[in-house]
Amino acid sequence: MRLVAAILALGIATTVVPVAAKDRGCRDDNGAERCAPEALRRQEKAYGVEAIDALGARGAQVIRAFFVDGYGRDVGLVSFVRGPASEPRVEWMQPLAGPADDPRVRLSSVVPLATWEDLQADGEVFDRPLAPEPASAELSICLHGWVVRVETVDAGGKSHASVESTCVSGLVARYGFRIAKAAVAALPSCALLDPERTRNDVTRLADCTLLTGDRAAAAQAYNVFRTPWFASPGGPDFARPLLYLFHDRAELSWPGQPAVTGWEAASRVWAEQAAKAHFLVARIYGETPDRVRIEGTILPEDSSDPRAVGIPATLIWTRENGFGFRLRSLTSGAPASS
Repeated sequence: MRLVAAILALGIATTVVPVAAKDRGCRDDNGAERCAPEALRRQEKAYGVEAIDALGARGAQVIRAFFVDGYGRDVGLVSFVRGPASEPRVEWMQPLAGPADDPRVRLSSVVPLATWEDLQADGEVFDRPLAPEPASAELSICLHGWVVRVETVDAGGKSHASVESTCVSGLVARYGFRIAKAAVAALPSCALLDPERTRNDVTRLADCTLLTGDRAAAAQAYNVFRTPWFASPGGPDFARPLLYLFHDRAELSWPGQPAVTGWEAASRVWAEQAAKAHFLVARIYGETPDRVRIEGTILPEDSSDPRAVGIPATLIWTRENGFGFRLRSLTSGAPASS
């Protein structure tokens, strides 16, 4: 019953429109229907998972949530499962890369029994409709609302399922984000990611899939990379405020620019060039507890041009001499494609 009273910080920029309790808001931001049986089957196929009733038939207890972001894209599935003779586990998955491919990323961990029991308690009423809110003459518009699908199977084998948009004042989406929050807490490296640097707990899980190797160190270095204005500086004026994030012997080889050494020169080149381009992160690899490699692609200023060519680049972050993680080097290679 706690879910009814809980007000969860979802981190989603929407204005909620009062909607009748029977209207769950089944359409995503692209207008696609998300409640129809065929839509549900397509979503299951996208993740390569079984229907909830099939899992329940094998004696598994399940709590899972599918997430569609504010642009109509399937972005992730969180599942808490307690199978016969098994401990409760959490799993995060992203959609399949293709019809015959394995999931792109799968994160999994055993979870404390208390976490499992808390989610079960919160899920007892998630699919109950609320009474409609009083009509208001004030015009409200919901932009880029997420769509959340929640399904559960209890100890008695009974399943519950519902789909709801965050534009609706209901319990389904709130419970779905409660599930995502519990998943973050249960995955230690994910929990290290700074929540202030991402939109909500679902995007935090998506960011967590970038972490490899020593994932704890990778998370710490990534937090520094996402320091305000570092990944997207506003130009030369940001060189001095960002100086502390560069190693005093930093080496920077930005594409098309002369190589420079030293924190002042490196911060100046970074502030100037990163303001006109974008470093798209592909992987964060913890080599040691004190050395992390961030691999990605530098996209040119006009990355919307289909002829634009990305250039592979690598950032090395180190923690030494009593300092936290600082940028030690940037190296770039030939264009990734032509």
